[in-house]
Amino acid sequence: MSPLIYTAATQQEPGQAVGWVATALAILAAVQRIMPLPVVDAFLRRYLPWLAATPKDDPDGDA
Repeated sequence: MSPLIYTAATQQEPGQAVGWVATALAILAAVQRIMPLPVVDAFLRRYLPWLAATPKDDPDGDA
């Protein structure tokens, strides 16, 4: 069933689509591993506050 879905979604060979899916999953896994790090949250709070876990005006995360 999945080769049919890959072919319909990409208009390519299922083997190529599986490679792209595996690459996307590896990148997403890497991003998921670094997001909980405190240094990443501090960076996000400073430069991209809409992506931070805590608001910029609440550095301790207490509501």
